[in-house]
Amino acid sequence: MDFHFIARQPLIDYDGDIFAYDLHFSISGDSPISLRASVSTLISTLLSTYGVKNILGERPGFIQVDHTVLLSDMVRSIPKEHFILSINDSTTLDIAVYNKIIELFNEGYQLAMHDITLNSIPKLKKLKFLFPYLTYFKINMKEFSEQYLAKLKDIINTHPIQVIGTHIEDYNLYGRALGLSFRYVQGNYFSQPETFKHEIQDSNTFTIIQIYNMLMSDVEIKELVQIFEINHELTLKLLRYVNSQHFNLQNQVSSIQQVLTLLGRKALGSWLMLLIYGKGINNSKYQSPLMLMVQNRVVIMGKLFKLIHPNATKDEESKVLFVAIMSLSSAVMSLPLSLILKEMNLSTELIDALLNHEGLLGELLLLTQDIEKLDVKKVQNFTKKYHLKPESVYTLMREAIMSVNTFEKETESK
Repeated sequence: MDFHFIARQPLIDYDGDIFAYDLHFSISGDSPISLRASVSTLISTLLSTYGVKNILGERPGFIQVDHTVLLSDMVRSIPKEHFILSINDSTTLDIAVYNKIIELFNEGYQLAMHDITLNSIPKLKKLKFLFPYLTYFKINMKEFSEQYLAKLKDIINTHPIQVIGTHIEDYNLYGRALGLSFRYVQGNYFSQPETFKHEIQDSNTFTIIQIYNMLMSDVEIKELVQIFEINHELTLKLLRYVNSQHFNLQNQVSSIQQVLTLLGRKALGSWLMLLIYGKGINNSKYQSPLMLMVQNRVVIMGKLFKLIHPNATKDEESKVLFVAIMSLSSAVMSLPLSLILKEMNLSTELIDALLNHEGLLGELLLLTQDIEKLDVKKVQNFTKKYHLKPESVYTLMREAIMSVNTFEKETESK
């Protein structure tokens, strides 16, 4: 039995920083297997093959458990320094499970209730006995009215439990969570525009995207120099970046030609991405969830394209990367993507991929979005359509997670 699908979704705090990941996983095979078997395989695979930190980085991971996991001997093989045990709705809450939860709590394990829904409410009286032993309480925001959420939070707040609002996919739900003083949220709301402004407010961002597009298209350095020379604010930012602690330079650089030559294409591309999606190079030691999401898309889409077209040209690969970069630009600029694309001189192929998910580029983008939604079935359908080995795709997804962790570590250390 091989462990296949593994994905993670960020949990975000008040400051917009990722504080933990929710792990999702499934096992290959035609017959369904128990959660206990899945968890056992996940833990052994992480410990023996990939390494926990390669999947979680330095953050803890929420992992779903039920009574079969809690009452088994394998529960203590779950490293308590890395994982939070998230008790799901299917858990049978009998005296043996209560005693085990108290026992694990006393041993230093952190426990949570996983995505409480309307179906969980009849159990609430039973759950209240667990409150002294829970660190987190995850509530599915889509299941409840604001009034009911407020009542539920009042009940929970009688104990020092951190409430996490889940399934938050837009800023309306995010606003409700903030209004209820939820400390943490889970969902991809940050990939959506906060509000549509319907006007071009930051032409500088367009310039950065255009430079990135030129860079991916392998233009000559002298063409990039010309763009920087007529964009003084951007040039000053780049000079400050290169002359800062990010590079151990003996002498300060003074010309844009010298800067671009020193940086090289890869480092320049990373800096441009930081300008578009990052929190700001010096403002936080943490990278923004949006930046990490776009980096994940870049890796997954690029690797998938190479699987399908192993002999792809540099120009074809650059189109894939550009679609990945542009796919989240609406969230950055608070403009409909169609308006952003109108301002750029892009091919019909790129526009159709971004707006309508047409062509292979569009399918690759759609698949990365399905992966972010943890849709295993869509991944399986894609592998069948393109005659790919499922394990190749699942391996690629894990490699993307590791690549994002490395990227974040490198950008935080600069």
